[in-house]
Amino acid sequence: MRTRFPLVIFLVAVLSSRGGEVARTLFVSQGPHVGGQTVRLELVALNPAGHEVAFTTESTLQGTLALQGRSVPVTVESAGAARTAVPAHGFAARAYLLRLPQDANGEAILTLTVSDGPALRTVLTLEPASAVRAAASQPPQVGPIERLLATAPAVSAVSRNFTGRFLPNLPVYFIYGDEDQAAKFQFSFDYRLATISVGAGDAGPAVHTLRVGYTQRSLWDIEGRSSPFYDTSYMPEIAFNRDQRLPVEQSSVFTWLGWRAGFQHESNGREGLDSRSMNTVYFRPRFVLGQLGSWAFVVLPEFQAYLGSSGENADIKSYRGYGKLRFYFGRNDRPTLMFTGWTGKDFDHASYQLDLAVPVRLQWLRLESYFYAQYFNGYGESLRAYRSPSESLRAGFGLVR
Repeated sequence: MRTRFPLVIFLVAVLSSRGGEVARTLFVSQGPHVGGQTVRLELVALNPAGHEVAFTTESTLQGTLALQGRSVPVTVESAGAARTAVPAHGFAARAYLLRLPQDANGEAILTLTVSDGPALRTVLTLEPASAVRAAASQPPQVGPIERLLATAPAVSAVSRNFTGRFLPNLPVYFIYGDEDQAAKFQFSFDYRLATISVGAGDAGPAVHTLRVGYTQRSLWDIEGRSSPFYDTSYMPEIAFNRDQRLPVEQSSVFTWLGWRAGFQHESNGREGLDSRSMNTVYFRPRFVLGQLGSWAFVVLPEFQAYLGSSGENADIKSYRGYGKLRFYFGRNDRPTLMFTGWTGKDFDHASYQLDLAVPVRLQWLRLESYFYAQYFNGYGESLRAYRSPSESLRAGFGLVR
């Protein structure tokens, strides 16, 4: 690596927003309500974390209605489709219907029992039937969830895509250094093609999804004549994910997150002697050592096998080997340092990469990004030159770490 390296200066204003578990609450449709009526309830899950989490609810919930000094057993039935996940920094809701007792009047406390969390409570104010008839002549009032969506832009009413199914995969960044190929960038995403099932595992319900993914990584000789791309790896894949639900309580320093298994094709789109391509299948378990929501190690070992002929790069196993170890240390709202290491099949071509991501939040611009720095030492930073050792240090910005 050349000793020259550009000085990158960032003015960072970081406002930390602490991540946490999914919080559930009950909203009740605006009254007045009277005995014998059916009341619409909405169970809302709020997710402050920076990643999607599982959301499972029963179609029928049991509970009690405390009113006039007595407790009446009640049952609420689902009135809407079940959601299986809560998006990062978002919410998900499921509607239920409650039939009130005929003689219900005054203030009542509704308590509902859910299988994987604390009981949910809300207060209903019940009025005489005359008040309901008077209210019927007034314009209908907006419900609680509708009020949450009232600030949505008008264009959101025109659905043209399935944006709720797009998920992060590998890090997304643009970085720059003082190498022969000065710039390097990567973007990557998953698309949830189908939700196979929601089942019970050792630590509780898990969500099984079928995903298609795509990753593209380029080395760019941005300072060269005509600024050519030195090499680009195109990596489509199809994978099966098992994602464990977020535990309500963490009793140990080990948390199982699930696993991912898939097929990936990688090629650089070139012809002749510079052509590179290969097909692999992989298995990638995931677990955490430490406390969720605090400083912890997230560990992602990966095991891979090669399929078919590798063409111009038949000896790539000697440099890529049969797997890699990836882990990162950090927390959701703080810097993270990720290590990725691998070695050839004979353990004689070791390579490793360090990625540092520091959250950057500028409130006055509502900007959320990462200062991103990366150090690489080993073989195969580009697929085209996988036999040549290289060393690089670059820095820039990231969108996904």
